[in-house]
Amino acid sequence: MSNDTRTLPSPPVNGGSWIAVIDVEDEINAGKPMPIDLTDAEIERIRLEEKCRFVIREELAEHSSSSASRAWKFLNSAFTLWLLSAVVVSAGGTIYAKWSEARAAERRRIATCEALDLEIGYRFSHALLSLYRVQLTYDEGLGSNDKSPAEVLLEQKRGTIEAVHRLYYAPADSFPPLYPEYAKFGLPALVTELRRNQHDPAARDELTAVLRNITVDSTDETIELPTANWTERIISKYVLPRWTKDFEVKDPFGP
Repeated sequence: MSNDTRTLPSPPVNGGSWIAVIDVEDEINAGKPMPIDLTDAEIERIRLEEKCRFVIREELAEHSSSSASRAWKFLNSAFTLWLLSAVVVSAGGTIYAKWSEARAAERRRIATCEALDLEIGYRFSHALLSLYRVQLTYDEGLGSNDKSPAEVLLEQKRGTIEAVHRLYYAPADSFPPLYPEYAKFGLPALVTELRRNQHDPAARDELTAVLRNITVDSTDETIELPTANWTERIISKYVLPRWTKDFEVKDPFGP
């Protein structure tokens, strides 16, 4: 037997004998079955109690699951995946459509600016050429005896005013525009439209200065300036370098 025993206290002095030592642990370790004195009804009751405990544990485990776990189950469902896919595809399509539309709008803006630059340069070139022809006619008239100097001067003034009006106002049938869509645009309207389509602040400031000069010079007193004065005025106050790239815009009376 094992040495792990419990010894009862010594017997009284007046006599007695040692009480036998019972090693309960040895009996348990030896695998001796414990006697069960239960009826069938009691056993069935215990079985039902155990089943009830099992069901309660399952319910408690289900209710104690975290919200993150429930959210993951929802996100991982077929409906949620379909919904998210639809939202992503729709949002992506919308973003791409807006991006494409913005690119197309930017291309149209650039094309509009290029067309306006060409139209304005064409108008300046034509106006300067008309003024040059007016001056040549005036010089030839002074050298002939067909008209008096006063008549020649009057014709020069009329020719100068007509050339300047072509620059300020919409072109007539005898002077078609470079682009048909600008047939009803004079120089102020063309410059204003170009300024509206400009994003560069420096370019907008340049065009604003040109518009200011055009407004100041549109009075009758200024229009009656001599022809040579007008060409110099146009070159110095109106013409920007951007309008001399495709047309020869220079003072015909210069060197």
